Amino acid sequence: ASHQPFYTLPDGKRINIPSELAELTLEVQKEVKYEILPGVYIHGFIDLFAPEQNRVIDIKSAYATTASHWRWQMAAYAWAFPQETELGPAPARASIFFARHGVLVDIPTIPTWDGLQRRARKVLEWFASQEEPRPSPSGFCQWCVFAPSCPQDPAVHRKLKENPGEVLAELLKLQAAYEGLREAVRNYCSEVGKLETDVGIAEFTPTSRMEVSPEFWDAIAELGVDIHSVVTPDRRKITALARQHAHLSSFIMLVPGPSRFAVRAKGRGEEDE
Repeated sequence: ASHQPFYTLPDGKRINIPSELAELTLEVQKEVKYEILPGVYIHGFIDLFAPEQNRVIDIKSAYATTASHWRWQMAAYAWAFPQETELGPAPARASIFFARHGVLVDIPTIPTWDGLQRRARKVLEWFASQEEPRPSPSGFCQWCVFAPSCPQDPAVHRKLKENPGEVLAELLKLQAAYEGLREAVRNYCSEVGKLETDVGIAEFTPTSRMEVSPEFWDAIAELGVDIHSVVTPDRRKITALARQHAHLSSFIMLVPGPSRFAVRAKGRGEEDE
């Protein structure tokens, strides 16, 4: 399959594919499946595959991090296309394209095949040692398909086993009540403005996102700054760097975003999406 010369972020913004990749014939969402251990398969889809370079490219819409952070994931992809060398089988070339910043980086060191197998065994041994998955609550809980039966709440877990229909009905009832109340407060704030009481605050707050031009990365490279030490989910590092080097400010923009409806209890953190 052919590809378009841009990538669309979750917020709808289109990012140009680097010229290095745009000039290649790329296969999109290439399916891979191979046996890593007897009876154990790695099965997935690679965002981009360049056959003539035997190169796998994963596209990340998240903020850039050090390449080593993704080495095990990319090892699983790279060993789907082993190549023969004078020293024996070697993995394919592996790269990550951080679409949000237009940064393309290679994974410098891919784990060996034996190393990948050892990693797979450790993962399987860990799962085998667990009586049931231990929860790790985070912001990703809202997308977890196992949330309704999460053992984080033993009482709910037991009730689900005894009468799942009753738990589901209770959840739907609470969800409807929450959505109705929230919508009423949202409409009130849109007409009247900020709602503040002794217990909490509900209001629309402005949002913005930071964007940097391609010249920004060239400029910090000239300063000898490693981009991976700058690009993080926290934009404070970029702001701090601009304060140290005033000329960088011309490459940084704050783009206004839609207003966000926020509800928070006084003395506590925000309780909103």
